Amino acid sequence: MVLAEVVYPATFVQGWRMLSAIVLSALGIIFVIWPRFLLPLGERQHAERLRELRAGEPETYFEELRSLEAYSPKCGSLAWRRALGALTIAVAVGVSIIPRLVAGG
Repeated sequence: MVLAEVVYPATFVQGWRMLSAIVLSALGIIFVIWPRFLLPLGERQHAERLRELRAGEPETYFEELRSLEAYSPKCGSLAWRRALGALTIAVAVGVSIIPRLVAGG
């Protein structure tokens, strides 16, 4: 028994390739230019919960206040985030250009 092969039209594959290249390029540019992207969310949640606990809210787990005071959220190195952005841009360029080079134009 032979299973039927699924053959996608070339325009469908090219469309997904172009969409993925655009999305990857946008994310890479965001991380290169603005490496703290999505980082303030964790810092904001940490500060808000700390403020609530100091105002008298009950702790959700044992010594939550002490742990929030002792361990602030760390973002890691911004250079690593920029490097990740540059790598993402390189992957996006590869996704969009390499298939054209292989096809001969």
